[in-house]
Amino acid sequence: MDLSQKGIYTLIIKANETTQVVGAIGELQFDGVYLYIGSALGPGGLKRIKRHQEIAVGIRDVERWHIDYLLSKADLVGYAFSFTERDVECKIAGALDTNKSVQKFGCSDCKCESHLFKTKNLGEGVNKIKKAYTNNNLKPEIKLLDDEIENDKEN
Repeated sequence: MDLSQKGIYTLIIKANETTQVVGAIGELQFDGVYLYIGSALGPGGLKRIKRHQEIAVGIRDVERWHIDYLLSKADLVGYAFSFTERDVECKIAGALDTNKSVQKFGCSDCKCESHLFKTKNLGEGVNKIKKAYTNNNLKPEIKLLDDEIENDKEN
């Protein structure tokens, strides 16, 4: 799998009752499972996912984007991606919207309300990802980072 290709991705994040200052947005509270949509259409392509993993485990501590602030306090439990050169980030964000969006998060360069959405649990999140990608003619590859979270998918 060549992650240097361009594409779209969704991070699956689990936060346990944490408060974090997120750039200019200010202080936000997180608790639960979240889906964050991003694009990787620039140089390096989907290698951006590796950068997010490094922030989540503490290898990197640079807080440049909104998602960096959350990842420094939460667990990256999985991700989905699809190779594409189409700019579908906002369409996927619209399809992932659970009416539990974190306002202004990750969308300072577009007109979306948010690119971060709280979901009921991991299973619902994975299903929403599959549907959002499929409805945009993309086939998501989904990677869960810990076998123990497989049990949560059923809940």
